[in-house]
Amino acid sequence: MYLVRTLWLLACGALLAGCAIKPPPRLSCNFRSFDVRIDDSATRRAGGLAALDPYTEAVRQSLEAGAARAAILPGRPPGFLSLSGGSLNGAYGAGYLDEWRLRSPSQRLPVFPSVTGISTGAILATFAFTNRTEAAVRGYSIVREDQLLKTFVKPKQGKLGIGAYVKMLRRGALGDLAPLRTRLDDAIDDSVLRDVAAGAADGRSLFVGVVDVDTGEAVAMDLTDMAQRYAAAQNGRPDHWKRCYIEAIVASSSAPMAAAPVYIDNRMYIDGGARFGMFNEGQIRAATLVRGSARASRRQEPDNFLLINGEQRIAQRCGKRNAAACTKDSQTGGDVEPTDWRLTDLALRSESILANQVYRFSEDKVAGNGAIARTTKIERDVDEHPFTIADKPLGPGQHTCGEWKKIDVDFDDPVQFKPRYMHCLINYGRKRASEEGWWNVATQ
Repeated sequence: MYLVRTLWLLACGALLAGCAIKPPPRLSCNFRSFDVRIDDSATRRAGGLAALDPYTEAVRQSLEAGAARAAILPGRPPGFLSLSGGSLNGAYGAGYLDEWRLRSPSQRLPVFPSVTGISTGAILATFAFTNRTEAAVRGYSIVREDQLLKTFVKPKQGKLGIGAYVKMLRRGALGDLAPLRTRLDDAIDDSVLRDVAAGAADGRSLFVGVVDVDTGEAVAMDLTDMAQRYAAAQNGRPDHWKRCYIEAIVASSSAPMAAAPVYIDNRMYIDGGARFGMFNEGQIRAATLVRGSARASRRQEPDNFLLINGEQRIAQRCGKRNAAACTKDSQTGGDVEPTDWRLTDLALRSESILANQVYRFSEDKVAGNGAIARTTKIERDVDEHPFTIADKPLGPGQHTCGEWKKIDVDFDDPVQFKPRYMHCLINYGRKRASEEGWWNVATQ
């Protein structure tokens, strides 16, 4: 039966492969963007890319020109904030950032010289940069998946059937991020964009990561530059520049298959997580140059804050016919006969494993690039975290995050965004922030 269904899916895919999907109307933004390079061993031996990399040079010039330079010199913490991808797990980051802000002096996050974000981290980045974390919490506090994603398919008990994959092949994705665009348009208003522009005037930078499908390179898109264009437009075309700003965030969030690619400046972009889970290598290299010019010592380096919107582990699954053979601690099931397998299931599982590895590599790279790294991520205890939901559309009731996730699947069968689980993740993020106390680190 599985073989028949798989062959049918492949046959449908072959028939639909010739059905090209027309790109949207061109959006001309002339974005200030830079390829994000990884130092290979030969480059490191030659002294690194610091003097050669345009991305690093652009950040260095910003730091040298503005007040943000003071934040990476002796006695002026903190350093940089890197926000990872993670889809619905961005709810964790929203709760964490907001609790960090609320517990900080004057209820303000540190003034980071630079903030970078990938995917869901790209959504959070603007609100962290402008100290508006409560807006991020509102953005992730959904009651229905269609507040973020217009779905083309409907799962059954959390799994997609053959018809869903055929529809995905025809439409090019499982859903459309138009609702996310609308929410971003509401949340990123005139005051937000002007605050981002003011940060740019102080030498601060805000970048989101995307991948150029044609070149295959990771690209950092400069949102501070775009906000400055918006602020300078006055009676010109401010709405156009705002649209460019939002499209860059959506592009960073457009995971292949889940959402269609985004076209900006006649280039096709997808989720930056296809290359990096997070990034800030150019920022650290630039800060090293600035500190070097000021003869700052290594022990006076800025902190490097890594907020990972995920667990950095791949969930185990039971691949045995008798599920009782698998235990909480081991999913191998011993000598029990395995279940049949399907090509689609194997492809999705393989994609999850590869994505997890990309994010692990990115964490190691960002954490080990010379600054003092402080990392937070979702831990295994998240499924046991208790949370009470009072909203009638979602509850009411008290369950653990793991139980709320199951309730989401049982009642709503979302494709990607599980509302009850996301509410629980926000609360879990607050709990972790209160335990880890980054507001103390940032003010030492």
